[in-house]
Amino acid sequence: MIKTLQTIANQVGNAYESNKNYIERIEHEKLTKELEIMRMLQNSLLMSNFKAYKNISIFARMKSAEIVGGDFYDFYELPPNKLGFVIGDVSGKGLPASLFMAISRSVIKAYSYYTQHPHELLEYANNMLVEDSHVGMFATLFYGIIDMDTMEMSYSNAGHNQQYLYRPTENQFILLGTRGIPLGISMSESYETRKIQLKSGDVMFAFTDGVTEAVNDQGLEFELDRLKHVVKQYASTNSATLVNSIIRSVDEWANGVAQWDDMTVLSIRIA
Repeated sequence: MIKTLQTIANQVGNAYESNKNYIERIEHEKLTKELEIMRMLQNSLLMSNFKAYKNISIFARMKSAEIVGGDFYDFYELPPNKLGFVIGDVSGKGLPASLFMAISRSVIKAYSYYTQHPHELLEYANNMLVEDSHVGMFATLFYGIIDMDTMEMSYSNAGHNQQYLYRPTENQFILLGTRGIPLGISMSESYETRKIQLKSGDVMFAFTDGVTEAVNDQGLEFELDRLKHVVKQYASTNSATLVNSIIRSVDEWANGVAQWDDMTVLSIRIA
C-alpha cells in the first residue's frame, strides 16, 4: 500500500511539475509574441523611407540593445519649405522606455506643426511630458529646423549629449550647443534657440550616447574622437553611407561585446 501511495504521489508530483512547466512556457511564448508586436509597432513609428531633396541628403538609424528601445528620431516637412528633425533618448531601457519613447515622439511631432521656434517647441513638449510622466521618466533630445531656401538651421537641445556639424572646407567640427534640461522633469523650463548658416559640404551628425559609450572587450569606450574620425572619413558620401559606417565602426570596435544601450545616428548633408 505504501509503495502504491508513493507511486501515486510521484505521478501527481510529475504531473504538477509538467503542468507548471507548460504554463510557464505558454506565458513565455505569449510575452515573447507581445514583445515582438511591440518591436514591430516601434519600427513602424521610425521613418525608414527617406525622401531625396534637391540639396540635402538625410538618413537616420536606430539599433536597439533589447527587443524594443528608448531612442527615436524623425523628420518633418514644414511650411513653406523647411525640414524639421529630432533625435532623442528616453531614460531606461526595454518596454517602459519604448512606451515613453512613443509618447515623446508623438508630442514632438504634434508641436512641430504648431511652432517653428525650436525652444518654444521644447517648452510646450516639456510641460506636456511632465504631466504624463508619473514614474520619473524623462527624455533628452536635439531638435532643429532647416530653411531649405536660405540653408539656415535653427536648433535647440534638451539635455542631450553634444551634437556637431562638420565643415570639410575648413576641417572644423562646430559644436551645436544650447542650454536646457531633459524633457519631463519639471514644469515651465526655458530652452534656447541658436542658428547657423549651412554651407555646401556641411555634415550635421547627431547621435545618442549609446554610440560614444559603447565598450570593447578591453572595457574601452568608443568615444567622441573615434566618432569624429569616422565622420571625416565618410563626409563626402551620402547620409545613409555615413550613418551605416558609424554604426558598423562601433560594432567592429565592440569586438563581440554585447550592446548595452540603444544606438541612434542621424545625419544631414548639404550638397
